[in-house]
Amino acid sequence: MHTAKITITFDESQTASIIYASLLPELSKNIPQTNVNITHSKNTLIVSISAQTTPVLRAAINSYSRWIQTAVQVQKINKK
Repeated sequence: MHTAKITITFDESQTASIIYASLLPELSKNIPQTNVNITHSKNTLIVSISAQTTPVLRAAINSYSRWIQTAVQVQKINKK
């Protein structure tokens, strides 16, 4: 099993909570051959990914990275 952990620290705990909540629906969509766990504490978000192969792990990392990036961009727009 191959694993990766994405840890992101935000300036505000509210941002971490919002990004965490925006990622929760993605957990219900099973990515084949992967296991994903998302947690947050204060202003830190942690995405832990396990996959059966390196290409599957890379694909899952790319997906979650893009979803996080999109959620952060939407959050910035909503703050304006």
